[in-house]
Amino acid sequence: MKRALQLLAYVAVAALTSHAQTAADSPHPSRPVQQAVHQLEMLEQRVPDLTPDQVISLNSILLGETITLDSLHEHPSGDPKTDGQLRHNVMHDADVNIYSLLNENQQVQYVIWKQEQRIKNLEKQRQKDQQQQAAADSTKPSPALKTPLRP
Repeated sequence: MKRALQLLAYVAVAALTSHAQTAADSPHPSRPVQQAVHQLEMLEQRVPDLTPDQVISLNSILLGETITLDSLHEHPSGDPKTDGQLRHNVMHDADVNIYSLLNENQQVQYVIWKQEQRIKNLEKQRQKDQQQQAAADSTKPSPALKTPLRP
């Protein structure tokens, strides 16, 4: 049943986006659709008992989010701070809309999943920062020896 709903949602989304976005607009016109479908699949795994209406609504929210983020990526404003704030707002709005569609049990599972993602992303960033620090430290000259070497 879930696979049939996903397929139906995917076909409906693909049909809708074919009018909104052409190949000339983006080098990867199906990337937002694929990403939205992937996000929906992950959400279905982590949030139990989604109804068919929820699946369709969630797909619409996720598709809108990915299309907007893709557009921001393809057409940046030139100000990284503004672009970052816009991305944050788009993702926050999508999270609020998703949360509002879920029942209490689903909301708890959604919040837990989002926290797990946040922790995983923070750990990745910490590892990346450590690697960059190690690379920077390896390029620094070693301190001079205070005592001369004896033969």
